[in-house]
Amino acid sequence: MSEDFQCEHARRVLRKAPPPLVFHLFFSRSLETGSRRKKPFWLSMLEKLRRQYPTRRDLLDWLYPEPHRREELTFLRMPTPSKRAMVNWLVGRLRSRDQWMTSRLLHAFAFRPSYFKRQPSRHWGPLYHRKEIPRGSGVPRVLHVPNRPLMRIQRNILACFLNPASKELGSGVFGARSEQPNPTLANARRHLRQKYFVSFDLKDFFPSITVSHLVPALSHIRTPLLTLKSPEVNPDLLLFDKQKERRWTWTHDVAVLVARLCTHRGRLPQGSPTSPALANLAFARLDERISNRLGPELVYTK
Repeated sequence: MSEDFQCEHARRVLRKAPPPLVFHLFFSRSLETGSRRKKPFWLSMLEKLRRQYPTRRDLLDWLYPEPHRREELTFLRMPTPSKRAMVNWLVGRLRSRDQWMTSRLLHAFAFRPSYFKRQPSRHWGPLYHRKEIPRGSGVPRVLHVPNRPLMRIQRNILACFLNPASKELGSGVFGARSEQPNPTLANARRHLRQKYFVSFDLKDFFPSITVSHLVPALSHIRTPLLTLKSPEVNPDLLLFDKQKERRWTWTHDVAVLVARLCTHRGRLPQGSPTSPALANLAFARLDERISNRLGPELVYTK
């Protein structure tokens, strides 16, 4: 079998594979290609192609000669290890209740809401349904409540990712914090024996916060996204003698996925369990600026 025939056969096979898988094979460091006594044919061929097409542009020009295809895949990026760990962990947790949950379906919740409107087999319908609550002013309060599967996704995101991140918030933020058992009372205590008291209510606070506000705020979270422990082998005793701790941090693609899973039409919905915590995180820098501007003489809480 000639070398040109082998390369052409490899090109036909790779063209049928999903582009993310192709990029993973070519550019991921997790695939071991070290020295072995006898390497499999596909691994030897892959190493040869890696040397021949070392960059993304070279690979695209060889694999996809169609110009429109190359333009579509130029900016395709592989998910970071943090996102892969987060998605795998979240899907595994959700499968204890919803065994049909997959990574592909989780991304459909985030990026393809119209998919669920076209699925007659999904008895839970669209992702959000509108609900009105009457108020004394005569103008009802409009809520957009997630359906049951999306509600479980958002509750898991809140409990496992957003609540730990809320510990970074300033001492003047009391709402939507899991470590604060009675936020209303704690907020009022900060203003005891004050001569003057001023209260403001922001109109349409949740809907005014968009994905473009959430992604930078989530990307700058310093608290680890995930901290998992795995057994580590002792090479002398060949036993699992201790736990190895591994941490994953917040990255841009994780922030985009969380923001899209927790927003409705690009905005925070009233009626979602994650909206208060996300609003606090998006507003954190402004809270700090307001506190610094007011100085120690005035007490600012939210």
